[in-house]
Amino acid sequence: MLGGEIDYAVGFQYRDETYETGVSEVYDGYQFPCSAGPEIKDCASGRTGLFGFLPPSFPIDEDRDIWSASADTANRHNHLARISLLIVR
Repeated sequence: MLGGEIDYAVGFQYRDETYETGVSEVYDGYQFPCSAGPEIKDCASGRTGLFGFLPPSFPIDEDRDIWSASADTANRHNHLARISLLIVR
């Protein structure tokens, strides 16, 4: 039977991450989806953007919350037990 001291650690972490980019008008894939010209909005050959040699860009506005919790235990024989939980929303 094992006996002796038990070491433990517990932890919790929360993060709120955001990612946002802006796009200048002539590169905006929503305003100018076709390489044929700015007046054409329905592309017959694909959505390559106003400048066919560069891909169109799209504005991004994303965020997410991340929670994590953990608990560790160990005894004098270095037997380790770990429990972790990660939630991303």
